[in-house]
Amino acid sequence: MLADAGWVVQSKKKVDLSANKGVAVREYQTGVGPAGNVLFVDPSPL
Repeated sequence: MLADAGWVVQSKKKVDLSANKGVAVREYQTGVGPAGNVLFVDPSPL
């Protein structure tokens, strides 16, 4: 659904935040544990 909405969906092992204005990273590690998807825009996490 993210890809259908215009997001570029990437693996946590191959992250390129310059690939698109909106990038979704699967299984991204955060300070409190892994997140299913983290959405980045210009390349700040939302």
